[in-house]
Amino acid sequence: MCVAVPRAALKMSLGALAGSLAGGLLALQLASSGVPLPAPLTTDRMRAEVRHELALEGASAVRHQPWNGIPFKVYGAEAGAAGVPASDWLAASATARGSRTLTVGLGLAGFGLLMRRHRRHYGRGLALLGGGFAVGFSLIVRGWS
Repeated sequence: MCVAVPRAALKMSLGALAGSLAGGLLALQLASSGVPLPAPLTTDRMRAEVRHELALEGASAVRHQPWNGIPFKVYGAEAGAAGVPASDWLAASATARGSRTLTVGLGLAGFGLLMRRHRRHYGRGLALLGGGFAVGFSLIVRGWS
């Protein structure tokens, strides 16, 4: 959406960040209460890696998430199970996810502004982006299997 409506990119990015943080905090709270959370397409290796990172770094371990392909929901659930304080989790998550969410959102908005003349190709670009995401996602899951 940031490519399609560049002027709304900041609001959309902030909304996406707020939703992500709320979901991460909910996962933390549910897991800390002993509620088992669904985690499709995740592996035992992912959970073990997150437990290891949390043991070493506490809440700040979430900073690894954008780079290692482990879903944020795994970090939230494992942080809850490890008893990470909600305030620490929220601060670390806002820093880690906020920088990426805002950078990507505003970068896509910039791309959208540059590509205004080529809007007739938006459907093709969206299909390529979706296909690239699917390939990348499957490679990440396979790599952690």
